[in-house]
Amino acid sequence: MEPTTITQALKDSHWRQAMDAEFNALLQNGMWEPVPKANHTPIGCKWIFHIKRKPAGSVDKYKVRLVAKDFFQEPGKDYFDTLSPITKSSPSALSCVLLSHRIGLSADLM
Repeated sequence: MEPTTITQALKDSHWRQAMDAEFNALLQNGMWEPVPKANHTPIGCKWIFHIKRKPAGSVDKYKVRLVAKDFFQEPGKDYFDTLSPITKSSPSALSCVLLSHRIGLSADLM
């Protein structure tokens, strides 16, 4: 069963290990940096827990994410950059060209 609070998660060594790995990954990837104390309340965060299962139903991985409570953030005050996964256009464009060729349309790859 997935914990709903950090107190529940900390009672299980699997969740503690997953939390340590997530926190260390965030530090190593430079996801945040220390800043001087400001005149506003810092943004809070929350741990999200999920059990990834194998097709047979056994536990594959304990997945943990530390997420910001971004509904309190203000651009330019609490953050300056955003991170958004994107698809490179080359594979997508190639797929479109191949699909259009298959259905009889002509397309040029830029």
